[in-house]
Amino acid sequence: MQDLQDANSTNKLRLVAACIAGAALSAVFVKFGQGSCRPCNQASFLAPIPHLEILGAAFYALLGLALWRFKLNRYTVMAIYFAVGCHSALVYKLLKAHVYCVPCMVCAGFATAAGLIVIKRFNRFAYLAIFSGMITMYGAHSITTKIAQYDLEKKTKLAIHFENLDLTTKKGLPLYVFKHDSCGHCRDFLKNDLPKLRIMYGSKLNIHLEEAPPGVAVPTLIVGGNNPVVHVGKASLEELFSLIDGRLDNSGRDLASSLSL
Repeated sequence: MQDLQDANSTNKLRLVAACIAGAALSAVFVKFGQGSCRPCNQASFLAPIPHLEILGAAFYALLGLALWRFKLNRYTVMAIYFAVGCHSALVYKLLKAHVYCVPCMVCAGFATAAGLIVIKRFNRFAYLAIFSGMITMYGAHSITTKIAQYDLEKKTKLAIHFENLDLTTKKGLPLYVFKHDSCGHCRDFLKNDLPKLRIMYGSKLNIHLEEAPPGVAVPTLIVGGNNPVVHVGKASLEELFSLIDGRLDNSGRDLASSLSL
């Protein structure tokens, strides 16, 4: 590999290696500080990838070995830019959730410092590496969210005996609401949203109010028809309209049924 020109001065390489070591140690601290540090625990919970702090420490350890073996070349510098992109997405996610994890911020700071030390000029490869890091975090978040949602829906279906529910549209589109009397969101739904649904859809909806079994998140809504959907947790009125309208045509018939004619 051909090293980048003027990038392998001893001082610069030492500074970059120190930043990488600091980032690795900060990531390890997040892992071992979860028991006593609430922000660390919250940050770990919000991470788009399970055990991200361990993966981050391993990444920086490998990057440190690469720097020792290959110095600052095109590929190690690209890896640093990639880390900057990952941390940009992670810090944004933490700030958006109002989680201020000091070790996480320190880790991001070390990675950014390493990027600033090695930067000579921003070219398309630097942009690509940073963008790839951001996309990696957002893509991982999307995938893990869908997996978690699928697992939650699967467990919910088992708990409510989904296969035994009458989801046919003979008496209107079924809407099952699993609730608890002690649930504030449930009371709000029954008081504010349910009357609006009755006014909006009338006999097009066949509403069933059920007490939620133990372990089921409330409120949980089941919209029936040929394409039933499970919505776990609080839903806005706009989301409810979308779930229902997607399964009804203008005549009040099940949309999936009318399309299959």
